[in-house]
Amino acid sequence: MPRYKSWEQIRREVNPDEDRVAAYGLLDAAERRFYEARTRRGVSDEMLASALGLPVDEVWAIDAEEDLFLAALARHVAAAGGRLELRAVFDDEEVVLLREPT
Repeated sequence: MPRYKSWEQIRREVNPDEDRVAAYGLLDAAERRFYEARTRRGVSDEMLASALGLPVDEVWAIDAEEDLFLAALARHVAAAGGRLELRAVFDDEEVVLLREPT
């Protein structure tokens, strides 16, 4: 599995409001779906690190600000009456990483 903090760990450490807890849950599920898709494709952490130009131990060190941006964007889209959807599109497969409930 990727080396990142789950939303459960973040919740214990930060104790965010329930909207943020739900947003982190969605982001955690999206990261898991991506992990499963790339594993099916045979893409390792080492391959990702090489492609990203990062050390292997930093591949999953996703900045909290990036997570918060996506969570904030999802809230804004919902407030406007829509829902956020994030897909990973490959030549032979499309994976819905995040689809907020309607």
